[in-house]
Amino acid sequence: MKKVILIIIISLFAGSLFAQLAPNIYWIEFKNKNGTPYSIDNPEEFLSPRAIERRNKQNIEIDTNDLPVTPQYISQIESFGLEVINVSKWLNGVVVRTNDQSKIKEIESLDFVKSVNLQGDKKKKKKEKKYKKETPSSKTKPLKHEKKGDNLLAYGLGKEQIYMHNGQELHNLGYQGENMLIAVTDAGFNNFNELRAFDSLRVNNQIIATKNIVNHTQDVFQYSTHGSNVTSVIGANIPDTLVGTAPKANFILICTEDVSYENIIEEINWACGAEFADSLGADIINVSLGYFKFDIPYWSHEESDRDGLTAWISKACNTAFSKGILVVVSAGNSGNSDNPHVGMPADAYGALTVGSIDYNSEIASTSSIGPTSDGRIKPDVCAIGAGTICQQSSGVISSSSGTSFSAPIISGLAACLWQAHPNFTNLQIMQAIKKSAHQYNSPDNIYGYGIPDFALAHEILSNIDEIENENQHKLKVYPNPFNQSVIVEYKDIENEQISIIISNIQGEEIFNKSYELSSTNKGQIKINELRDLSLGYYVLSLKDGKKLYNQKLIKLN
Repeated sequence: MKKVILIIIISLFAGSLFAQLAPNIYWIEFKNKNGTPYSIDNPEEFLSPRAIERRNKQNIEIDTNDLPVTPQYISQIESFGLEVINVSKWLNGVVVRTNDQSKIKEIESLDFVKSVNLQGDKKKKKKEKKYKKETPSSKTKPLKHEKKGDNLLAYGLGKEQIYMHNGQELHNLGYQGENMLIAVTDAGFNNFNELRAFDSLRVNNQIIATKNIVNHTQDVFQYSTHGSNVTSVIGANIPDTLVGTAPKANFILICTEDVSYENIIEEINWACGAEFADSLGADIINVSLGYFKFDIPYWSHEESDRDGLTAWISKACNTAFSKGILVVVSAGNSGNSDNPHVGMPADAYGALTVGSIDYNSEIASTSSIGPTSDGRIKPDVCAIGAGTICQQSSGVISSSSGTSFSAPIISGLAACLWQAHPNFTNLQIMQAIKKSAHQYNSPDNIYGYGIPDFALAHEILSNIDEIENENQHKLKVYPNPFNQSVIVEYKDIENEQISIIISNIQGEEIFNKSYELSSTNKGQIKINELRDLSLGYYVLSLKDGKKLYNQKLIKLN
């Protein structure tokens, strides 16, 4: 993303007692949420019915992460004369503005303040990751998926970017995103309320909400054309000209990106935007943005930060995923640079990261590559991002390029897939998309798992026993996220012996143990052998004879 570069007097910044996010702007993180008037027993006070329903359907517990920041903490910060700019409940802190550093020093001494402005151990130099340059091999030769049938929608110029993934198969079956809620986080949606591509969204009231995190308003219909271009790939509906990947979906439009500069505060902006989307019950968040280097060099990330757990925005992405949201993220456009690897939050465990290909299924030279600094495959999948057809803010329908435009292709088709299989979790949807990709059995860090085939993904999910899937309430695992151990609660088990298996997100088995059931178990087993597991996402499976019950887990501490 191109930015207007600010001219910064480095000596003033370097001489500051605290590391400012921007001139006179600071991040204050709190230790806890003690004294909050809110309770996880009354989630309707801070989450919409749709957000609560999404958690219930996926067997996700309401936890303290869902609680708003303690209001008394915010009031105390404001009593020092500081302006509170943004509040993040997931990161548990506030962004403030003040030109009086003495106030910041006083605030640092408050007993509920964990830190001021420091992103973890930012000043500690980390060991740099050495990457081996990877190039596509014969095993990654692009494949064209067999087309499943003619389209019933008049896609117009956007036909090939849907046909590439057999998305027309879902559309022909009537799955066009209806009742799915997609949040688009971006820099602005210039002329969105006037462009022809979005006429049906306006007429049918498919824009559920708008929010500008940067300017603290509901106005998002200016600032940048980028968000309008991106959203048209999903929601455009001009028959015979351009029909998007999920034209009947509902949308939340959120500005988190500030076009005036490239600053780490935008990572916190995104967290706040994702929290807003979550609170309204969004199913999918499209993230056609990413970060690595900032205008203030102090805040630029290091190579080792690409671990999916370090950057604020990656942490927030993981949290969104843990709440049952599918987060679809652009891989980035640095593939042909001296820094070719995915940025943040494309590195996140909870991100379905999308690279860019052309109409011949060849990887785009600019598409950012993997691996992450901890060795995980990225991107996850690829879609057309070299010449994607979209609505321009000028009114013209033409092509744009970059992974910003490959991500919304996947976001929209994922919405259609999830509409077809509403009882499945975000993890199951993500895994089905990966499994449908053309090189799932031999992934690399160029294409990831490859080019998804959504007709195949639909078939994969259709072959899973729906009754078994609906019976996931038989298994409950907590705490989640966990640290050293988890408790597995079960009921209505048919056999006297069960097996508990834990696999990482790549499907590799890292724990397998059998348990004899007896009255002493009382429907509950505690697993203590998890202290040494690496941070990240896992799937716990309880095997009862031929039946298998799954629960996704995340280890964050």
